[in-house]
Amino acid sequence: MSIQMESPPILFLGPASNSSAGFLMSAQLKLDVIPDRVTINELEVELRETYHYMKPVVSSCPGCTESSNTLRTWRIFNEPRTLNSHKHFFPFSEVLPDHLPATTHGNLAILTYNLIAKATLSTGKKITHCHELEMKRALPPSREPKHFKRIFPPTKLVAEAFFPQTIHPIGSFPVEFRLSGLVSPNRDGSISRCRLRRLMWRIEQHETAHAPACARHSEKGSSRESSKSRSHTETRIIGHDELKSGWKTDYAAPDATLLGAVELDFRAHILNNLRPLCDVDSPSPSPSSAGGEGGSGGIHLTHSLVVELVIEDEWVPTRSPAAVATPTGAARVLKMTFKVVVTERAGLGIAWDEEQPPVYEDVPPSPPHYAGIEPYFGPPLDEPPEGLSLGMEAETSLGRRVEEDPLVEMMRRDRACLGAVAPMGSRPSSSGAVGVTEEMGVNQRT
Repeated sequence: MSIQMESPPILFLGPASNSSAGFLMSAQLKLDVIPDRVTINELEVELRETYHYMKPVVSSCPGCTESSNTLRTWRIFNEPRTLNSHKHFFPFSEVLPDHLPATTHGNLAILTYNLIAKATLSTGKKITHCHELEMKRALPPSREPKHFKRIFPPTKLVAEAFFPQTIHPIGSFPVEFRLSGLVSPNRDGSISRCRLRRLMWRIEQHETAHAPACARHSEKGSSRESSKSRSHTETRIIGHDELKSGWKTDYAAPDATLLGAVELDFRAHILNNLRPLCDVDSPSPSPSSAGGEGGSGGIHLTHSLVVELVIEDEWVPTRSPAAVATPTGAARVLKMTFKVVVTERAGLGIAWDEEQPPVYEDVPPSPPHYAGIEPYFGPPLDEPPEGLSLGMEAETSLGRRVEEDPLVEMMRRDRACLGAVAPMGSRPSSSGAVGVTEEMGVNQRT
């Protein structure tokens, strides 16, 4: 028993609140009956959603540790049926709803989807096969980048950041950063300005898991600690870097209110070896429906880009930009947190219900057909054509004599004449001409 998927990998497009029309899943259940026929009383396939919690309410309770929910059941047949020794295929399909969260393997909770095939034989034996499904969600990219602006009172420092609205676990993304308001004039004519010494960025992944109690531990008579669901949060860094140079500083900005600016472009990325996860938002169930065949748990995954700047204060005695700046020894750290969305790549970004069907008018014509074969009515094809000379006198299969070449006939006559002139006592030779020459040589020597 096995399950063969016919549809492409499951990928939902858009957010769960405003997604596409789900995903069309199609598969086949394969039964290989060997070596003899078998009788099956019932055969069904179900799609099951399973949550496994690493920190449940009661660690020794299987119902608190794992909860499952059956989303769909396909009953292929529920009456006895005899199958011969052969390979049997049973197709099934379903439009998966778009609100399903993606498959997640986190540190606090694991969310998986499985296709479970069950067969009950006439002997009472049950055969089960489990096929894991991986569901992903992708948000289409946007052409307009995100723009964040942060103000740091009581100073005049203003930070601006530009980066894409969605990022991906594999690859890097550009970040444009600008810090203005570095120069502030004093009453005595001197200038106080800030200098950027270091920039540090990191991408944080925030995972929150709500582990509900099972039906047995959520009763009224249970203790207060175990009757409520537990929520755990974990934050880990999935990408980081530190920059000490590479930016452009301009203290002579034309803006009179916010003098001086620092501009920097860098590329941030996620470390793939840290097993990053995409954004997930699954609803938290009620405690009474959790466990056994009840509801599901809650998993929330978000990401943020944290940028920290180390700023050093300087004092310039005059307004001349060429004046030597004196460090004051004071420094400050500016910290900014920007929300980012980590998602899978959407590819072409076309859902299955929006794909254009093939238009048969656009199909080019087929290749030309072969010409028809007509029967041949004429003289036999095995006869030689008229006037053909074979170079010798021969008898054809039809009994007609073929004339020889005149040059060949002349050479044959010359050989016959030379053979008649040679005496009887001469040595035999391969040709008459050679025999005559040898005899004449003997007479001359005599």
